Amino acid sequence: DKVRDDGVLVVKRFSGGGTVVVDHSSLWTTFIGRTDHFPHVPPYPKDIMRWSADDVFSSVFERMGKSLLLGDVDRDHSHLVQGQTSGNNKRKTLVMDTKSCGLASGSGQKTISTTRSPESHHRLPSSLLSSSSTEIPKFVLRENDYVLGEHKMGGNAQSITSGAWLHHTSFLWDYINDHMEYLTLPDKRPTYRGDRHHDDFLVKLKNVYGSNMSDVEGKKIFFEHVKGASADAFELEEVKFSQALQVVDDKLGGFQSWFEGKCRTRIIQT
Repeated sequence: DKVRDDGVLVVKRFSGGGTVVVDHSSLWTTFIGRTDHFPHVPPYPKDIMRWSADDVFSSVFERMGKSLLLGDVDRDHSHLVQGQTSGNNKRKTLVMDTKSCGLASGSGQKTISTTRSPESHHRLPSSLLSSSSTEIPKFVLRENDYVLGEHKMGGNAQSITSGAWLHHTSFLWDYINDHMEYLTLPDKRPTYRGDRHHDDFLVKLKNVYGSNMSDVEGKKIFFEHVKGASADAFELEEVKFSQALQVVDDKLGGFQSWFEGKCRTRIIQT
């Protein structure tokens, strides 16, 4: 009723999964692969999630932690991928959008302090509070969720077809607390969650890694680390958003035509 009363847009994604709240502070990543390019990854949800956690995102959050502790976040980020974009041990090319999260290139950098303010601690779940500002909860895959310690900060969904699969994630950089009231406690939920309400089940990445930087800078750093971690496993080829849209125009007849036709994601009338 609250969703209907507030006029919230509801979208049914083709990959299924549980209901999530997304907005401009959500960070979205997608991996699309053919099974013959990933012979070491069985084409099943849990195996794909394990691959993404072990081969990509564990490195992403290790890099995020090092940047926070070493103060690297206020320097140029090109060193994150230097020397990692070629080699015989790389897998098939991974194409990445150069404007991830809608960040324009050439945006100004700001000097960032890596010491959290006392106020930022109060925005963390009680079990994430630490006596030391340099202690960062460990990233792990718990059941179907990406978590820091015992708190979810990323949800996953997959679409698997014959010969190919897609794995996408929505990470919680930030969110409006009141918006989580749109979600009810699901009957089917991960064991590690128990009966915890969203306030004590979720954690915002900005409160762990970005309490003293702008949202634009924090999101940019996140995607730079995704790029760096991906360069360890793939040969990267960066493309502009306009180039991706051109492919949609050429192959699918345009985005709007595709969305109204073959696209399996649907807007639900509430």
